[in-house]
Amino acid sequence: MGLRDITGVFSRYFIVGFFLPAFFTLLLIAISVRDAALPHQFRDIDSGQDQLLGIGGVALFVGLLLLGLRHPIWKLFEGVLSAREKLRFHTAFGDRSDHYRALGRERWALDPATAWPLLAPLMTAEERDLHVDLETDARLFLNGALGALGIAVYWLVELLWGEFYVRALVFVIPVPIFYALYRAAVMAADRWYEQKLATVALHRRELYERIGISGGDERAAGTTASQLVRLRRLDSSDG
Repeated sequence: MGLRDITGVFSRYFIVGFFLPAFFTLLLIAISVRDAALPHQFRDIDSGQDQLLGIGGVALFVGLLLLGLRHPIWKLFEGVLSAREKLRFHTAFGDRSDHYRALGRERWALDPATAWPLLAPLMTAEERDLHVDLETDARLFLNGALGALGIAVYWLVELLWGEFYVRALVFVIPVPIFYALYRAAVMAADRWYEQKLATVALHRRELYERIGISGGDERAAGTTASQLVRLRRLDSSDG
């Protein structure tokens, strides 16, 4: 998904996956902290409706920022700090991603992540819509988890700054919510990965034919296709 036009920006993918998590995060912050902890521009707005419009405007900006950073955010949740330096840490999200790629290599010697730019154009409109819906679900929970983490950090900083040291312990309240949303994101990503493997199963032979690779030795063809569009990246893993 990209910023191709206004219709693309205000699609279900953006609204549900990026805008709504940002909006409700900002709304919860606005109603849960002291007035002194909010920007004076927001406090000076008298009308509650105008305050909601203000929150919506900021949420639109944050949602667009999350949209632009969706790939590095995904990699961070996978535990990838730097692919070039092979710096990573263990996460459940990363385990599911590694398992999905390993299944593709085991079954067809094809890495679904690196071959995806070649496979995606072969999908039908119905398949593409299904993939967008599944990715939207994963983005909703992932950005929601980020929002819960953001609320916890905001509460902690605001209360420590105001020298409410004991009350600052309330920052742990959003942590279980963060974990629940993170686990939901893992399950949603798992469903998306399953659909990606189904796409490989349906279209891999068509892919080999379209790019001029002999399908006689399918494992050799899968290895070649996986390497065909691989780029050397600075601080992001392939796929």
